[in-house]
Amino acid sequence: MYCLEFMEKENEQNTRFPGFKKEYKRDFFKYPTILESYWHSLSGVEQKCLDFILRQTLGFQRTTDKISISQFVTGIGSRNKGSGVSKAQVPRVLVSLEEKGFISVKRSKYKTNEISLVLESDVEQEPEVVNIVADRLIEMFRSVAQHRTDDLKRDRRQVKAIEKLVEHYGIEMVEQVIGLVQVTNGKKYAPVIGSPVDLEQKWSKLVSFMQRTQDVERSKIVL
Repeated sequence: MYCLEFMEKENEQNTRFPGFKKEYKRDFFKYPTILESYWHSLSGVEQKCLDFILRQTLGFQRTTDKISISQFVTGIGSRNKGSGVSKAQVPRVLVSLEEKGFISVKRSKYKTNEISLVLESDVEQEPEVVNIVADRLIEMFRSVAQHRTDDLKRDRRQVKAIEKLVEHYGIEMVEQVIGLVQVTNGKKYAPVIGSPVDLEQKWSKLVSFMQRTQDVERSKIVL
């Protein structure tokens, strides 16, 4: 009985966390602070597995590594004791982390899974979101472009021009200025603007014209 109690206490001492060091110089690895904004979206087992992956990738200055299911469960050599996630859970967790956009997994029969961190450069901006915004803003040119408006929507140069303007000035400002173009077109000395490319190229000329005519103050637009 005494021996059993002693073994239980000994085991507790071995598994109990000993505390953090007061200062760290080498005994740590860089942890992406961006994850602070995503912890809430991760379950406990997802967080464990993701941290395990980060240790094996960023912890060794790389973004991909071959990690077996058994390594998640029992650990790797003497470096660690695994993630504490069961063998049955790991495959489901990896699929979930993939779906949430944290990792990508290259699976090969009879070979260890190759797990890669999803990098910013790997993530494409969702085209449907961009196209909806561009489509709506280009549609505002209909009063000046008329039947050409549909062609403008299919022209990649025109869509790109709108994207650049939105990125630089914001959607609200671009909307206001397109509305302003509908008023200034045809006025003496005003730049003629009939498309997003025209607007991008002649934005400064439009600003100068509005400043000269003091229409900026009357329209309450700050350029």
